Amino acid sequence: MLNYSFCLVLLLSVVLTNASWTKPNKIYSVASNTFIAVQSAYRDPSTRIVHTVVNDNSYDRYHYLAVSPEGKLLYRHVFQDQYLAQMAIIRGKGDGKHLYLAIMARPQAGRMNNTVNYTESADGGRTWTPAVSILAPGEHKVLQDMLYVPQIGRLYFFFVTYSGLVKMVSKTLDSSKISAEVTIAKGAEAGYNCARAAYNMKGGKPILHVFYNEDPIGLRYSRSDTYGASWSASRRIADDNIWDIFVGMDLDISSNIYVAFSSSANPVRMTYTKDFGTSFEPIIDITDASVLYDTAHGFALCGTKEKPRLVSFFVYEHAAGDGTAEYDVWDLKTMQRDQRDHPFKPLERLNSGGLVCATVKSKLEITVFATQQPPRQDVTYVHVAKETSDML
Repeated sequence: MLNYSFCLVLLLSVVLTNASWTKPNKIYSVASNTFIAVQSAYRDPSTRIVHTVVNDNSYDRYHYLAVSPEGKLLYRHVFQDQYLAQMAIIRGKGDGKHLYLAIMARPQAGRMNNTVNYTESADGGRTWTPAVSILAPGEHKVLQDMLYVPQIGRLYFFFVTYSGLVKMVSKTLDSSKISAEVTIAKGAEAGYNCARAAYNMKGGKPILHVFYNEDPIGLRYSRSDTYGASWSASRRIADDNIWDIFVGMDLDISSNIYVAFSSSANPVRMTYTKDFGTSFEPIIDITDASVLYDTAHGFALCGTKEKPRLVSFFVYEHAAGDGTAEYDVWDLKTMQRDQRDHPFKPLERLNSGGLVCATVKSKLEITVFATQQPPRQDVTYVHVAKETSDML
């Protein structure tokens, strides 16, 4: 018999200048008998609405939530019968209307036969089109990232196969046609793999960047200056045993591409490229070495060209098993930390998170998510915290 309980979606919001946080405030609840995790978050620049997706492993579904700048739940949508413990990614056009969502689909005939479903909204998330498959059934495919390049109106979907191939398909926004699969490189095998993508512009042309882990160890990199039709030879840029990869980019702030990665033995570390991937800067640690980091969940650029900032949000696990959240702001000109805070310090047993940030009237506006599984194993809470600071 299933042990039914309620998962609560909670919000913390405050306008401040001294980096403090309000107490949790419930905005949504969902029946569940296991933990739910934040999968992806996107902040629309025109409306400041935060769109996020969380999964519910109990009932094979994803919950889409739209949260107002004031922290109120605007609307929601439930996507049923999705293959969980994988990935859902939400992106937007930035016009306050068009949203794009890719979700791992339930296998139709066992683990080795699945696909990725795609759906979109033209009214800011109120309604969604019927889901369509963007990958042909076959070898097990794990969705890893979705990249929207507005300069050419194209969406890119990145995934890995069970045998370790890093692949890509793409589509234009005005067409339902999906491109042929392109193999980027050979990554890690047997499902222990991850890949993240970014882009910047060179001479009016997008340069695509993909970072992925190598089996057994190593962070590798490839790029494309042919709109994804072909990719450079893979090369290693770090020797760590990679658990997860996080990419930060914002062309309104910098043309640099920043990449962070977590591992089983080291702190979360970071490097970046200033020359479109030709070279990478020396790797630096951006977290303490005294804790065992489970995974990092937020890594984003914000600020202005004159005062560029990088915001990182990490959910990590101590040896005792009690999770903690860490929130840092970095000055990208000096590569020094401006601020360190723990927005969810009163909470324990955190197990996932997400982050979105933006610059509003010369202030940093940060929204972070974290899921919490308290001592009762049959209930999970999603907490959302918001901060507006005068750090600029």
